[in-house]
Amino acid sequence: MKPFVAAAGKTSCLARRGPPRWGADGSQCGKAGTMTLRGAVLDPLAGKTSLSRVVWGYGLLGSVIVSALGLFVDSGNEAARRGYVVFGLLYSVYTSVAVYQCARQCRSAFTRGLVRVSAVISLGLLVVLSYLDFTGALSLALIGAQ
Repeated sequence: MKPFVAAAGKTSCLARRGPPRWGADGSQCGKAGTMTLRGAVLDPLAGKTSLSRVVWGYGLLGSVIVSALGLFVDSGNEAARRGYVVFGLLYSVYTSVAVYQCARQCRSAFTRGLVRVSAVISLGLLVVLSYLDFTGALSLALIGAQ
């Protein structure tokens, strides 16, 4: 792939699908079309990544990886459990913000709105459930259900 000069003097890498990914400013597509870590983290937050990549890659695959890491956390150690919960919370917030930002690429206004409303509802539920978990109210509710 040969980079070409795009508008505003930025160098863009040719991509088969989705929007152009800028290489000159340290985003996803580097000199030879390779993904950089900085670009992989920051491009979804800027809305430069396709929505399908964010949903399937960062949302589904990333959540499976975070859940797999939870298997190695000692559930008896409260500090380790809380650290894992905070890490999962931060990852979920990152993914929800990335989905919201990348929703602007949807062609349909209805789909764009649906995706953005879903991301906002997810963020709200994350805040409520995190509060309930850290105050202990969630565990008390689960014990009462038994």
